[in-house]
Amino acid sequence: MLVNGYGGDSMVSMKDIAKVCNVSESTVSKALKGHPLIKRETRRRIQEVALKYNYQPNAIVESMQTGRSRTIGIAYNNFYNSFAGATLTGVFEKLCAAGYEAIIICWDELVSQDVSVLSRFSRRRVDGLLLFPPGKLPSPKYLKELRAFHNPIVVIDQTWPGNDFNYVGSDNMRGAALATEHMIERGISDIGFIKYSTVSSGVERWQGFVETMQKHGLPVKDSWCVDTGGLPDYGQGLILKMLSQSDRPEGLVCFNDYYAYHAASAAYELGISIPEELSIVGFGDIFMLSSLMQPKLTTVKQFPEDIGRKAAGILLGAIEKNKEVSASKNILMPVELISRDSVRQQ
Repeated sequence: MLVNGYGGDSMVSMKDIAKVCNVSESTVSKALKGHPLIKRETRRRIQEVALKYNYQPNAIVESMQTGRSRTIGIAYNNFYNSFAGATLTGVFEKLCAAGYEAIIICWDELVSQDVSVLSRFSRRRVDGLLLFPPGKLPSPKYLKELRAFHNPIVVIDQTWPGNDFNYVGSDNMRGAALATEHMIERGISDIGFIKYSTVSSGVERWQGFVETMQKHGLPVKDSWCVDTGGLPDYGQGLILKMLSQSDRPEGLVCFNDYYAYHAASAAYELGISIPEELSIVGFGDIFMLSSLMQPKLTTVKQFPEDIGRKAAGILLGAIEKNKEVSASKNILMPVELISRDSVRQQ
């Protein structure tokens, strides 16, 4: 039973705490925020009472007082993708540690219904936005709305030409270069590439592959480079057709582990042995593919949790600086080649 007649099962307000501690509500508010002008003993007493009776701040009142909702908007899309899920894990870890909550909206679904994502977030007075990749690049209309949004924005994993928001993603060019160098070091020079050219990470990985091949004076043959268009079934058909040629590559660098799996499936269908006749490198180190495939897949490891933490940290930093966002910058997180069994020994 709370003294002065306040029951432990009811919501305890700052007014209740003020009566118990015989101080003003203003003093309680300042003490709970750790204000240095409140005497240490008074502050300690108020905080003890608040803790004892499980005081919960009124989020609406706090938002009105501070101008912040302590809520982040997340425009998300691919709920079945393990990379995106791991990235979101890192985001929530950072937000929870800072006392922030999140509102997640599936923006492809809303865009298809011609519903404004930004208006949804604005109505909820979010303090900032984290944008995961949409199914398609934002239209000029959406970009205009994004630029008019009054709070900080951080883009995750995919970017676009002229993007003027802070961006956090993987070092895709270096990852593709590591994969290509790995094959070349093992004496494989006839190398093809499985592309996904309509997303920024696909463009960057392709560029890293091409530049590495050119550095070693090796040809990049169009007939060995397949563009999947992001459609797995379509991509697998193209890979099967390419590997059916009499003149086929000895190695394939793939946009991601999913396409590495499709390449391996096509090879098995054609009776091509891995890695003796065809070496394969993926991208992503997705456990259910890279570790469970036989032979185990050599791949470029990304660190999605770190990407999520970094993106959320940049956003929270901008919010804490009273929304004074510095010039936009691209943050590229490290990648690492994981050598397993899908690339032949020299």
